[in-house]
Order: sequence, then structure tokens, then C-alpha cells
Amino acid sequence: MTGRATLGCLLAVSLGLLAVSAAEDRQQGIGGQPLGSVSSIEPERAAQFAHHLVEAAQTIAANYYQEISETRLLYKAMAALHEAAQMPLPLPLKEEGEGYFKGRDPRMEIMRWRQSLGLPPVLRNHHDIKIGIRGMIDLLDPHTVYLSDLSMAMNATLSMGVRVGIHVEERPKSGGPWIIRQVDLDSPAEKAGLRPGDTILRVNQAPPTQNVSARQFQEELNGPIDTTLVLEVQSLEDAKPREVKVPRFLAERYWSVVGHRRVEEDWDYWLDAKAKIAFVRLLELFNGADSDMERLLGLLREEGMKGMILDLRDCPGGGLSEATYIAGMFLNPNLKVAEIRSGPKQLVLNNERFLSRSRPEEHRLTDFPMAVLIGPDTIGGGELIAAALQDHRRATLFGQRTHGKGTVQKPFSLMNHSLGQETVRLTSGLIYRPSGKTLQRQPQDALQGDWGVRPEPEHEIRVPLAIRRQIRLWRLQLDQRPADSNRLLALDKVENDPVLYWALEWLRKSLK
Repeated sequence: MTGRATLGCLLAVSLGLLAVSAAEDRQQGIGGQPLGSVSSIEPERAAQFAHHLVEAAQTIAANYYQEISETRLLYKAMAALHEAAQMPLPLPLKEEGEGYFKGRDPRMEIMRWRQSLGLPPVLRNHHDIKIGIRGMIDLLDPHTVYLSDLSMAMNATLSMGVRVGIHVEERPKSGGPWIIRQVDLDSPAEKAGLRPGDTILRVNQAPPTQNVSARQFQEELNGPIDTTLVLEVQSLEDAKPREVKVPRFLAERYWSVVGHRRVEEDWDYWLDAKAKIAFVRLLELFNGADSDMERLLGLLREEGMKGMILDLRDCPGGGLSEATYIAGMFLNPNLKVAEIRSGPKQLVLNNERFLSRSRPEEHRLTDFPMAVLIGPDTIGGGELIAAALQDHRRATLFGQRTHGKGTVQKPFSLMNHSLGQETVRLTSGLIYRPSGKTLQRQPQDALQGDWGVRPEPEHEIRVPLAIRRQIRLWRLQLDQRPADSNRLLALDKVENDPVLYWALEWLRKSLK
């Protein structure tokens, strides 16, 4: 039976009961409190709301990567609805919690409670379904987000390259200021003068949003194309805050694969030209990052590369296909790179097991020593690459443990188009490394838990946060230095970056 037919049957069976029940509720008020002069909601509209809310709960429960009950989702949705309307939760719901819906028809009960709420301004124009969905999402992980029509449009523009180029640090659950972790090279943010370590004090003359994830906050900063983002920021080296205006425009290019220093319109990738040791930094995994990496490695092999340092410390992740392909470049054919286990039962689907590809022997990249640099800001796809190379003993890792983000998000539509597009980007799966361990750090995992990617103990180099921020600032200064400049900068001395220094020393010894 179709959703429309189901809704029609629901209406036919229940409207009479609903009218009687709603009248009783209005006489005694929700939770025993009078409702005042709130305008009423049509029974058909209440039934429509119940139908869509239950379908949304079913979709989330069926596809979320962990077990979560429909009844728990529905209870949280109704609690959010009453809170938004500033009305007390009905006593039966308050006393029984999610157990209230067990043994009852959830559509009928939600219809009844929705009818009782009436139509206060905050619940009109289908805002009730949005509030209910957001209530459900509050139960889920921070990477699951509700996509409004505006944020969906913003995501569509981001796929074409519209972004200001700001990445912020993750914050503790207790909150705190938003601090810029890095800025994309040649981005509007870099051109406007923003720097790693800048603290964002105000966004468009208002305090920055607090109760969102770092990714959501970054999307807010990106905003609509052809507008201007106005930030008030405080730098460590400046006595007073400064205002920075960042235009939002379609950039010609964002760098995913870069080297040690700028040379004209390209990069110098040789960290030790005499020993033929290359240094490649992998930044965000934009569309095409894998083909950029493949072209570069072909050129470096032609120029006699004997060893390579792959720096993933500032890789915030990105495309899954780009990550798995780049990892597979350095492995022998048909080795497991990663697999995705989806849904509450953690099933491996046919298209979610990734193997390294076959390639002609002359194009294989398996015959030279390789060091990989990782740290707390190696996230998602960067962690996948590091894990695959470590598990297959293709590379030696230096630095410190990665972030522990090993989830996969997919968009799911929760409402038909007649009422508008309501979509959630739901965490539907976990990434597992070749060894069979997950990359994801769960809320209950301790610091000593087996999550993320860690270097071998003898190559673990812990760098305090303040020094990591300083090295990022130095790195940006080196990236911005004109090719014809002779100005000496901090990172011209490799020893000022301890993780890079020790990886280079290891490689030099390996090549002797």
C-alpha cells in the first residue's frame, strides 16, 4: 500500500476519534494546564503531521549506524515540539517516556497530541515537522545534521567549489571559542588575511553559533554565493580584535596536493633534493584529489624519487572515493583498503568493500620507503589512508594519534515534495580498516581505547596544541612567500617542525 493510501486510510478511520479526543484534551488542557486562545489545527493536518513524523522515525531507525528505537525518536520529537510551543509535556508522556508508545498506534497518539497543541505561531507553516526532526537528531551523533532548504542549496554550491576556506578546531562538549585551525590556500579567507590560531569573536555583527558541530559552523561561514562574510577575530600577536571582510565567490581552484614551498604557479616537492626525498602534503580531499596525486607521483618517479614523506596532519577528510584510491596507489593489487559497515546491523554491502586496483608494474608505487605524518587533525579520509598504509606495512607513521572520525554520512529524504524537502544527512555506516578495527571514537571510548590511528610507539611525537598552532602559522607564511623572495622563514629549518624532522632523519637512514 502506498504512503498516500496509508495516510488516506488513517484519516478515514481516525478523524472521528481524533475530534472527540482533541475536544477532551482542550477542555482539560495539555498536562492539566489550560491552553488559552491558541488557534486549532485541522484534523487532516494533524494526521499528515503524524504520518510524516512516524515515517521519519522509521527511516532514521532503519538506516542509522547504531540501534535506536522508533519510540525513543518519537518521544524526543514530541518533547521538542512541546518545548518549542512553551507548553508542558502531557502527563502520560512525561511519566512513561518513550514507553508510552509501546503497545499503542504511534500515528494515532501523535495525531492526538498534535491536535491538542493547536497552532501557536512557532508550529505553523510546517515548522512543527522541522522541530520534530531536529528533536530526533539531537539523540544522534554530531555528524548527523538536518538539512534545511538553505543548507541543501549551500551544499550544492559547495560541490561546485563555493567556500570561504575556513576550517575551525573541534571544541570540547563544554563549549568554548571557535578557533581557526587552518585556511585553504588561495581561498577568500587567505586573501582576506585570516590566519591559523585566529579566534572568531563575532560573525556578521552577532555572536557565533555555539550549539553546532565544527562542520556545521564551517557551513554557516560558507553561506550563499556572492555575499560577504564579516568576521571579528582576535589574533595572538595583535593587541586588539580586527574586522575581516571575506567575499564568498566561486574560486578557480582549491589545492588538495601541495609540496614544501611555492615555485611560480606550482610547488617544490623536494625536501632533500640530493637524496631524492619528496615531501607531499595532502589537504582536503576535494573532487579530483586522487588524479592530482597520481599525476604528481608519476612526475616524481620520472625525476628519480627514492623516498617520500606524505603529510596528513592537516587533512580534514573529504571524498571517500578519493581517499580509498589514494591509499591504494601505494599498495600491491587487490588488497583491502577499507570497508563500510552500514545500518544498525553493520552489514557490508556489495559496493562498500574497497580494494587496491591493479596497475602496470612500471606504475606501481611500492618500491621506495615511505613515512606518513599524522596528528589530532588528521580526520576521516586522512585516517583511512594512514590506516591502510600502516596495516599493510607499506609506510612508517610519525606523530601522534589521529582524530577518530570513521563515520560515513548519506542523505535521506524524510518528507515528500508536496510539503517541501526535508532531508537529513545521516551517519549510516562506520569505516573499518584492513585489520578489522574501526577508526571511529565512540563517546564511551577512553583515551587509551583502540580507535583512530596511532604511530608505532618509537615514532610517537606528541606536540602540544600551542606549538601545533604555531607550526600551522609558520606553514602558511612559507606557503605565501613569493617564489622570488629570499626572506628566511621558520620552516626553512626543518628542525622547527619536530615531526617532519624525525621522519626525514628516518628516511635518510633508510636510504643509506
